[in-house]
Amino acid sequence: MELVILVGLQASGKSTYCRQALAASHTVVSKDDFGNARHRQRRQLRLINDLLTDGRDVVVDNTNPSPDDWQPLITVERELPMKDAYRDLVERLAA
Repeated sequence: MELVILVGLQASGKSTYCRQALAASHTVVSKDDFGNARHRQRRQLRLINDLLTDGRDVVVDNTNPSPDDWQPLITVERELPMKDAYRDLVERLAA
């Protein structure tokens, strides 16, 4: 299983990239899907955790502009036995 966290400004192409490159193989999760619901972050984290626990690949399609936004996602990822694409990428770039 894999967790992909998209980061970028609004209208920068994250959703387009997601649809073209990841939607066929990953479940797309976005806070936009929760509308104006209360506790969107908590609900999103619960959904992501449930999907990953079920062995599904997940892509988070939000702006995620600051560590306050993406750090909880990384915490969920690290609590599960899964591939860490970021660490893998950093190791490959450093080699």
